[in-house]
Amino acid sequence: MRINKIIRIYGENIIRIIKPKQLRFWIKSKALRDVDETFDDILRN
Repeated sequence: MRINKIIRIYGENIIRIIKPKQLRFWIKSKALRDVDETFDDILRN
């Protein structure tokens, strides 16, 4: 059993996104979705 999670760490001047190394997490469409979700997180907080 595997658990695949994406972790976002927000600092003052930095955002770190930690992902599993499987290719499906690193394709362009997923990267665009990550940016959208991260921006949404920032606006909500």
